[in-house]
Amino acid sequence: WALSPEEIDAIDAEFVAEIKQAHASRSKSLLPLQRDRVMFHLSIHFALRVSELVTVELQSFGRSHDPNLSHFGDFGTLTVTGKNNVTGTIPMREPEVHGLLTWYLSSIRQRILLRRPDAGTGLCKFGDRKFVTAHLLFPTERGGVMNPQTFRKRLKSIAMRAGVIRHKLTPHVLRHTGCTLMVPMYSPEIAQKYMRHKNLYTTLYYYHPTPLDAANEVNAAV
Repeated sequence: WALSPEEIDAIDAEFVAEIKQAHASRSKSLLPLQRDRVMFHLSIHFALRVSELVTVELQSFGRSHDPNLSHFGDFGTLTVTGKNNVTGTIPMREPEVHGLLTWYLSSIRQRILLRRPDAGTGLCKFGDRKFVTAHLLFPTERGGVMNPQTFRKRLKSIAMRAGVIRHKLTPHVLRHTGCTLMVPMYSPEIAQKYMRHKNLYTTLYYYHPTPLDAANEVNAAV
């Protein structure tokens, strides 16, 4: 299933409320909450798997060759290599998401990195891959790759307190939501490329239109 725009807004509002509360109480959860809010939006925007989300590196972003996206500068595209080593480049499309990302990079990320108890070698592992902590977009306060389960727990708790979700919210639902937003904006075939699916039917499985949209052109093709 996929989140509706209203549900996305409600979850974001809950993130903002908890961030304000953490700021007022000077809680240590402030920076992680701010980071995880950005992760929530980027996961939807780029339709990322949670394993891709926690390992995004700064150099994965680049300028777009499309002149219509030149205003996004160095963050016009995100190149991701995921399941089965399939690589895809996804365009930035929302100024709000771009603004949230650049704010996080200028105001939050460096403060998280400075909390590392010991810089050590500056390397960390995720599965059988090694990463340079300073290259990670979303490092933990201990200087490593975030455990996907940590993000799952945060997402679940925020969704429950938002009070608008009828089903269990997982990071994979965010990927379904991203695909659902992509298909009408581009086309099923273009969304397949951005989702990095080998089969178009897999992409269509991730597409969840509302009943009112059941007769539109995209679903006619389905």
